[in-house]
Amino acid sequence: MREERILGSVSQRGDDKWLAQLPPSMGRRGKIKPSEEEAWQWLREEHARATLGIREPEEHGSSALLRDLVWVWYEGASLAETTASDWKYRIKAEMLPAPIMDKAAKDAKPMDIDQALQLTPENWTRIHTANLWRRFCEWLEANDFTTRNLYARSDAKRILAVQRAKLEPKEAVENTWTPEEFAAFLAHEGDPVMRDYWVTAAATAGRRGEVIGMRWPLVDTEGGWCWLEDNVTTADGREVRRDSPKGYRRRKAYFGRFIGLVLEKRRQEQEAYRQIVGDWDPSEWVFDRRKTRFTRAPGFRHGMHLSPSTVTSRFSRHARELGLPPLAGPHGLRRTWNTLAEEDGIRFSVRRDFMGHSKKRDPRGGTSVTSLYGKSNDRELLSAADRIVQLLLPESMREELLAI
Repeated sequence: MREERILGSVSQRGDDKWLAQLPPSMGRRGKIKPSEEEAWQWLREEHARATLGIREPEEHGSSALLRDLVWVWYEGASLAETTASDWKYRIKAEMLPAPIMDKAAKDAKPMDIDQALQLTPENWTRIHTANLWRRFCEWLEANDFTTRNLYARSDAKRILAVQRAKLEPKEAVENTWTPEEFAAFLAHEGDPVMRDYWVTAAATAGRRGEVIGMRWPLVDTEGGWCWLEDNVTTADGREVRRDSPKGYRRRKAYFGRFIGLVLEKRRQEQEAYRQIVGDWDPSEWVFDRRKTRFTRAPGFRHGMHLSPSTVTSRFSRHARELGLPPLAGPHGLRRTWNTLAEEDGIRFSVRRDFMGHSKKRDPRGGTSVTSLYGKSNDRELLSAADRIVQLLLPESMREELLAI
């Protein structure tokens, strides 16, 4: 994992540990770390200290401002693209405006963390920001910027418990819908693009961003399957595409014969609309965004993929209007799929592979027996897709979807 922009070197020792060494211009100091990633992390932090003009622990512990140190910490963190941009947004919006950020590390007090969290405007962002404060304070302590962990000594845990109590009940995460409830939800949806999106998401057990990221070149409507490569999400006020979660570069998703017909009809409707509007996004998204009088997306063009935040808010709004049990956003459709599949007797390995879950690991290391011998094939996965559609959608609803 060589990072040429950072001066210095990282090499593996005979005992399988890693030696990180600064160049002569920075004193040629070295540090032994248990992993290559931690060795590069140490080099990054040393360069960050040099950027701040910090020479010795005694100096930076008394002089460095938290406002400067938070960026040192952020630049040194090894983060995925979406996580990094989300952290940056939260730092700018929720951490930097707090008065504590203008204090030196030695002057900050635990109560400052509590006051900073109280300034965060919304409950769910307060929980997210608290996690950033916790990680930041652990980094401060581990790198000798302070002699105590500010977060651990604060009253932040009590504050967060209060905020969690104000949020949606925990059962929302565990709720599922019955086929009748999903059919009612679908009948309530008036937008044809979104209607097809909900059906596809429910039938494939796809994650929100994975289904948004479906593209026509990767869809086989006759075969009843597609490749999911892009996970489209929102971070730092912009849409971000990245590899699918769980460490896969892409995964094969199955939707079966009926959804294949729905998607083929979606393609025909989209092509007719495309001829009318002219200019079209070249990425060939399956579920495109249509311009309305409410569309304010910067740089909007016809054929763009759906907005992740709009998908979630629309889902929650429809559920509230119908009085349906609250789900944890569109992700709750995955739990609904798995519940129906389990009740119908679909094997564990088929459900696991269908949902794109990684194989379970034995606590002692290695692969568990269930995962080792529990295999599935395309025929079983396609059969599971067709079976779930039959359970989720009554025949009248299926006919209506193909007639629209």
